[in-house]
Amino acid sequence: MPDAGDGHNPARSLGSGVLNSVFYHPKVIRGAKAVLPERAQGMVKRLRQRSQRPAPAFPPDLRADLLRLYREDIQNLEELLDRDLSVWLQGA
Repeated sequence: MPDAGDGHNPARSLGSGVLNSVFYHPKVIRGAKAVLPERAQGMVKRLRQRSQRPAPAFPPDLRADLLRLYREDIQNLEELLDRDLSVWLQGA
């Protein structure tokens, strides 16, 4: 069973908790969009993206286990949606 103890997206977190809370606080984002010109908003967005941690690696053995477990459900969903979801099954 995978460890689901940490309930946040570590790839989205910034190195500093203070920066993280400022950059992602809804009131700060709305206020910045109301006051800053689009060019400055783009600069802030790029700065935020550069400051993010890389996504943690997904263990290949866990992926294979999950694909085995959900293969039939994915195939059923393909039929239900009439859509190709074979990309979900890659690496099985």
